[in-house]
Amino acid sequence: MGEYVDYINYLFAYFRKQFTEKSRTIVFFFILMLFPSVDTKMFFGFLIILFSLISDIRHKRIDLLTFLPFTRKMIYWFEFLFLMFLVFLSSMVSLPFYDKLSSGFADLLFVMIFIAGYYGLIIILSMLGMDGVAAGFIVFVIDKMLSSFSAFKYYSFISPSAQGNKLAALIFAAVVLYFGQVMFEKKGGER
Repeated sequence: MGEYVDYINYLFAYFRKQFTEKSRTIVFFFILMLFPSVDTKMFFGFLIILFSLISDIRHKRIDLLTFLPFTRKMIYWFEFLFLMFLVFLSSMVSLPFYDKLSSGFADLLFVMIFIAGYYGLIIILSMLGMDGVAAGFIVFVIDKMLSSFSAFKYYSFISPSAQGNKLAALIFAAVVLYFGQVMFEKKGGER
């Protein structure tokens, strides 16, 4: 039981660190994510990904985080939970502006799958040596292209942005998240 309490304390410390260091950026994107539109939430969620751990990787600040009591695995998953927290919170605040409650929760699920898939893919490409911001935009462009071409219609089922099949997209996002974590640990968070 004590081990779980330690992880919760570490998670709160990580959240506090993020809110302290990146408060202006977080507040800016959070306010913009309050619009009750899935496309708006996806776009600003994408930008939050680029300004979060990807920014730390780009500016070689991961080693500074490991001086705190965080392992690389904890950094990866805490950042993911932090992103999910921001998406969840912005969705709950904007929920009254939806016509139906079910539409708000459907958008929340859509954006969470999107964030999970993109976060994993961008981390994987960053760990392969690509710049995080460039990787983000490459993932975005390729994802949009492949999911819109009829020749790749089966890709749209697992696409984080199209989500033709929610279950398939969720499984794809979970697999990508796992491989992102493995690569992040293996490479030590450095490009």
